[in-house]
Amino acid sequence: MSLAATLLYADAQCRGPPARADFILPNNANTGCVSSAVASKCSVSATSNGFQTSTICVEPATQFKFNPWSNSSVVVRVFKSENGADCSSTVQVGFAQPVDACAPSNGVFTRLTIDPISRELYSATYSDSACTALTSVKTYDTSVACNAGISISLANYNGFSEVTSYTGSDCSTPRSYRSSDGEYETRVCSTNQTDIVTRPSAVFKNASYFTLQEFTDAKCSLPKSSAMLVLGTCFPTTTSLDRSIQSASSSLSADGSAVRVSYFATPDCQGTESGPSTSFPTDGTCTFGTKVVLGSPSLRPAPSVTAVPVAGIAGGSTPVDSEKLISSAASMAGEETSSVVSIADSQSSSRVPWWEKKQPTRSLLATGEDEEVSSVAESTGSGSKRLVVVSRMTMGGSKKRGADSEVQRKITDKEQLRAMFGDLSLPALPSQWTSQDVVVWCFKNDGTPGLLKYIKGQNIDGRALLELTEDQLAKVKIGNRAKFWEKLNELKRVNSSILAAESVSDVQPDA
Repeated sequence: MSLAATLLYADAQCRGPPARADFILPNNANTGCVSSAVASKCSVSATSNGFQTSTICVEPATQFKFNPWSNSSVVVRVFKSENGADCSSTVQVGFAQPVDACAPSNGVFTRLTIDPISRELYSATYSDSACTALTSVKTYDTSVACNAGISISLANYNGFSEVTSYTGSDCSTPRSYRSSDGEYETRVCSTNQTDIVTRPSAVFKNASYFTLQEFTDAKCSLPKSSAMLVLGTCFPTTTSLDRSIQSASSSLSADGSAVRVSYFATPDCQGTESGPSTSFPTDGTCTFGTKVVLGSPSLRPAPSVTAVPVAGIAGGSTPVDSEKLISSAASMAGEETSSVVSIADSQSSSRVPWWEKKQPTRSLLATGEDEEVSSVAESTGSGSKRLVVVSRMTMGGSKKRGADSEVQRKITDKEQLRAMFGDLSLPALPSQWTSQDVVVWCFKNDGTPGLLKYIKGQNIDGRALLELTEDQLAKVKIGNRAKFWEKLNELKRVNSSILAAESVSDVQPDA
């Protein structure tokens, strides 16, 4: 029988692709959805969080293929069948939503993310329409066709596109050459998740490397991207507003318990260190919204999906155990090389990991693809030589994704917000941030080592951050002061707006 599909649009005229589609079998199970009985006109409902809605009927033969989005969007489709153990029976309820899109759901907002390493589906719940105030995260397995009557499938998913850059023409079949940085590129596509874990062994050969996984939130509950970096190599990075830090190097502690990242003002990691270094425990402990393990993360047995309503998948309130996101793996010993592998989904490809940020970034904003490459020198004792330097994997939805494709995107409001505040999720009200939240915000927004040291030393929490004066920071090196105060003043305005909205809601009569 036909399902009723309610499409939610941010556009007032219901134009363009919807933010989400919710499916339900009408109460009259004998006939299913009837076109004459649904609200096909564009309107706002009481439960759509201000989004415009339009409802259509979807026939059973097409419900699992329903896709009003372009091929460049990877879409998650979830359906709950009538029989709790068999997904072949009549579908009762379901939804479809593009990966990484912020959409309303049951009075809250959700964003779906797929971990490129484990391929687990993360459903994150937020209290605000910009999906910045994270409240909970639940995980689901996408590799099982049916579990407890719930089926999860991906539309427009065509694997990962890996971009490997070389500094010489001795690489196999270079696809392109960038004269600006003197590097060759090759591209391959893969839908095999095992490749992501095993490929670094082939790229790095016998080098010892570590996996650094970034998360969108300070508690490391929602994965963003992963990178594999060779120990003991120098790589470009910018962690200060005034670009005073240009490179960083990594080293392993004597007991193997931590990876130490040191920062330098020079592009080749020469001279004295610039500010304090950062140590990341190798047991996967969350540090600055980042986790580190030696070698590659293991491919774990997929977790089972519990028998919960589909609505629970989109609006669950049970936090995930963030410690299970990465498990330790043995490090590889041997010859050192220099190479990087980063993995990100297509909807967030403008996210640049902090260790790779460098100017210019115009190509990122123009194409929406994270394809900047950088060369790294390996210290050999008798000078340096150029090696394979960057290998990047990106989950793509376009059927043409591969060697010759580009996905053009406009800079969305979400990306502008990310550019202003950094790519992370923190508690909604800045004045309620802990000192650790403040450190993470400053760290993700190009804070200098001196500023981070001052924040930690003075134990400055959210309220104290908003009350900081220029006199208090007069002797602290904070980089571009004008840009820092611009961001901080904007944070103050956001905090005031949230407090004002809460004040208004407190005096509203009950419905």
